[in-house]
Amino acid sequence: MTVQACYEIMGGDYEDTFRRLRSDKSIVKFCKKFLTSTDYEKMLKLIEEEDYNAAFLASHSLKGMCLSLGLTTLFKANNILCEALRDGNPTFDLSDIISDVKKAYNLVVSTIEKMEEC
Repeated sequence: MTVQACYEIMGGDYEDTFRRLRSDKSIVKFCKKFLTSTDYEKMLKLIEEEDYNAAFLASHSLKGMCLSLGLTTLFKANNILCEALRDGNPTFDLSDIISDVKKAYNLVVSTIEKMEEC
């Protein structure tokens, strides 16, 4: 599957990412590195443990990676979660927001795994 096709599936911004990274080879390289990040798993664990300040930091790191790689749909879903965690003590149920992040994250991971260099 081409890199551009993968970005369409993931709801990403291929053109902007290509403009910054300058080649599909670079995009694939950094997307594969995204798969090695532990921020997503760490964030979910910290939310479960109700360590919201640390969860915010993991979410913020994930948000930055998404922005850098043009992973727009995951960025938007995670940004909502990040902002809910910002004050360290969310005053509402996060389950719907977390569900949206999980759905977007799983789509990104499964798509990156299919990504090929052109």
